[in-house]
Amino acid sequence: MGKTGYKTDIVREVELTQKKDDWQAFDSVTIAGITHKKLDSDTDNWKGIPKAGGVCEISYNKEKNTVVFNWKGSKTEESTIDFSSSLHIALNNSGLLDNELENKTFFEIDSKCDGSTMVPKLKEQIENKSLLNHGTWAYYGNAKKRKRI
Repeated sequence: MGKTGYKTDIVREVELTQKKDDWQAFDSVTIAGITHKKLDSDTDNWKGIPKAGGVCEISYNKEKNTVVFNWKGSKTEESTIDFSSSLHIALNNSGLLDNELENKTFFEIDSKCDGSTMVPKLKEQIENKSLLNHGTWAYYGNAKKRKRI
């Protein structure tokens, strides 16, 4: 539209339907004549990377006579779930292995055990965006055969 003299201050926001961050299929990507590779950093035309459930703000840069793609996280960024968190690391950091479980050969910690004194201590070590805060989990272990991380 900018090239043909029409209104150039229009900004459109397109919601993304992808479930994972970054490009999933092609490298390089060309949209509206703008080519970008995964390893490229931000440019005048390309800001950020596509995010799961995110948006792309598309605008026109009148001075440079070009389209700008600004890839952003979702409007509810806090809803993004981190799939990489480790319950074992949370257990090590909780102090449970050195205290409550020190003399236990076998133990079980269940996230849905209402009377547990260990679950709250473990949850203190789990990040807000962790997958471990969704659904249920159980940890079975032997405190005497542990490896320190």
